[in-house]
Amino acid sequence: MTKRLLTALLGPILLTLFCPQAGWSQSSDEINALKKEIEALKEGQRINQEFRLLGKDLEALRDGQRALQKDLQDIKTLLQARPAAAGDAPSGEPQNVVLKVDGAPMKGEKTAKLTLIEFSDFQ
Repeated sequence: MTKRLLTALLGPILLTLFCPQAGWSQSSDEINALKKEIEALKEGQRINQEFRLLGKDLEALRDGQRALQKDLQDIKTLLQARPAAAGDAPSGEPQNVVLKVDGAPMKGEKTAKLTLIEFSDFQ
């Protein structure tokens, strides 16, 4: 009697577990659609990760730019605070200078309208 009862109970349970039913299985189209959806989600995660990395790079560039701007402002402040020497400041007006070059080595005509003088040190 126990054997019959066990067979009567186990039979339907085993049939239910091991025989596929139409309501539980998925068609290959549904499986393919799910695979595509999973791939799209993975791609979205990859793109989000790239955006996060780009955001970090952009912030680092902004920090570098701020540091450069601060350095430039410090340099400007130092230059403005430096007292200008009398000979350093250009007056804005061209100056006529008369130099005597009598007896100096030269090339060209002595009556030229323009004389170009080169000062150099050959050491």
